[in-house]
Amino acid sequence: MKFTYFACRGTGDMIRLLLEETGLRKQTEEVIISAKEFKALKSELPFGSLPMLGPGVSSRIFEQCILFKVVFSVGKEDANMKISHAPAIMRYLARISGTYGNNLEESTTIDSWAEECMDMLRDLWNTPFMVKELAAAQAAEAKNKYLTTLNFRLGFFAKGLSGSKSEGGFLVGSQLSYADVVAASVLDAISKELPLVLPAHPVVQKYFDGIKARPQLAAFWNSPDRF
Repeated sequence: MKFTYFACRGTGDMIRLLLEETGLRKQTEEVIISAKEFKALKSELPFGSLPMLGPGVSSRIFEQCILFKVVFSVGKEDANMKISHAPAIMRYLARISGTYGNNLEESTTIDSWAEECMDMLRDLWNTPFMVKELAAAQAAEAKNKYLTTLNFRLGFFAKGLSGSKSEGGFLVGSQLSYADVVAASVLDAISKELPLVLPAHPVVQKYFDGIKARPQLAAFWNSPDRF
């Protein structure tokens, strides 16, 4: 299996983390490309964008699907498939790694959590104080406006965690799902830009600390391969 992205975190970060957590990273060739290479490759990409997963699925991936006893199996029909957009890639990896819940209700709730986290990431990247140079007063105003929205979202995040039927510190159910990995990546991005935010939401902070402390993720968390 091949994963193509830039030498940065971006939306590729959650994919790298999920590959690491599930053990699929050992079976995945990562291709790092430059902006110049991307320009040349763009017309060959689904929707002309990265990240991309594929083409190429090894027989070892099929064996791992059997090990996880998941409904979706990977066969020869996947060999030439190319998947674009991080959410679609995450769902595909979740299906083949057993991190997509145990029933339709769980998988749907997992998707809802993942989309909420993706919205939080887009809000961060699109807020004016992140995307363009502003005068000090304008930057402060934009930051305060963003913080109001972020704290509102984190309040719902904490409420969802507190009211969840999950066990073991996960968003849904009794085991880690791909949504937990999306959440960890997004909360990490927020923490790097605004380090005082999560401590003001102790329920969310505790959850975040628990996910990134998982053995597979902890070993990879500060790795240079994560960028």
